[in-house]
Amino acid sequence: MRAPCRALLALAGALVAGPVAAAEPATLIYAGRVFDSAAGQMVGPRLILVQDGRIAEIGSALAVPPGTRRIDLRAYTVLPGLIESHAHLLVDGAEPGPAVGESLRALRGAAHARSYLEAGYTSVRDLGKSGRYADVALKRAIEEGSVPGPRLFVSGPALVSFAPSGDRRAVRDAEDARTAVREHARQGVDLIRIDADGSAEQPALSLEEMQAAVAEAHAARLKVTAFAASDAGIARALEAGVDAVEQGEGASIETLRRMRQESVPLVPLPPYGERLRQARDEGVALAAGSDAGFGTGAPQERGEAARRVLLAWREAGMAPRDALQAATIHGARLLGVPGLGVLDAGAHADIIAVLGDPMANLDALNRVVFVMKAGRLVKAPAP
Repeated sequence: MRAPCRALLALAGALVAGPVAAAEPATLIYAGRVFDSAAGQMVGPRLILVQDGRIAEIGSALAVPPGTRRIDLRAYTVLPGLIESHAHLLVDGAEPGPAVGESLRALRGAAHARSYLEAGYTSVRDLGKSGRYADVALKRAIEEGSVPGPRLFVSGPALVSFAPSGDRRAVRDAEDARTAVREHARQGVDLIRIDADGSAEQPALSLEEMQAAVAEAHAARLKVTAFAASDAGIARALEAGVDAVEQGEGASIETLRRMRQESVPLVPLPPYGERLRQARDEGVALAAGSDAGFGTGAPQERGEAARRVLLAWREAGMAPRDALQAATIHGARLLGVPGLGVLDAGAHADIIAVLGDPMANLDALNRVVFVMKAGRLVKAPAP
């Protein structure tokens, strides 16, 4: 990571964050109703005891340690923290232009991260277009407490056959694909993104190159996701052994059925059409992704933009349960991190509350009144 990027992220932290908070005391949350993401239904009321960044217990009657802080959310619906499965925190607009240097990107990225967290997104999967590992730098700044933001899961530059900018990593052959994955792993990425579609200007990665990238990534315990809109690109990515597919609009029914059979989740991206409902009907696991970063509004609106895209699932004919599970438990399974996307004993204490019942009306997601990440308060209702 280049020194200027580290310095600028430190500056961003000084602007939008304070000193690292002390450890939080045990907290007891009184929840009016709770979204059971695994079952896809509302239950409640419940008591939720939070200790050391985890949910210690959840139930109707709990033993509470002395000195426990109490938070009354009986007037609200309590859910796991939302998960954004496809975003670009270091991008504003269609493509980063030459005038947008690393300095401005770092500052904007810090603002985007804070916006996500305050909107109820406690985990975000960032998929490239972030320069030479500026996404890794932002992730580390959040983890050390310099910048407030969600848990970030980052890919570094996408692997492609031809790279017109530094936001992508060109792959020359299968051995170079392995080298690229090792480079990414050394930098500290959480997953590898490959672009499986080609164009007149950019030929597609070969099956051999994709297979080499997947094998090297899996050896390093990294998942691989493929961005592919065409049915041919998706099929080739599945043949290479990828763990997930992004976009997927051109997937045929046969390909969707193969994804279900091989337990490969899909992150559909807007605009949503008939393929979203077909993927659901064929039993493909769907995680919610907004592609936020491409014309989705001002920095302070990034989290709200992601929520608006989630609401678009309703307009595409999906049930509230589909959208809520896609933004919680299905997103967590995509990440492969136990304890995210659920409200269970032992789970991460990533918890939000909204005014209203989102199972009855998804618009309730626009009224986030409480956010907790890893047991630390981010937002609470006015007393």
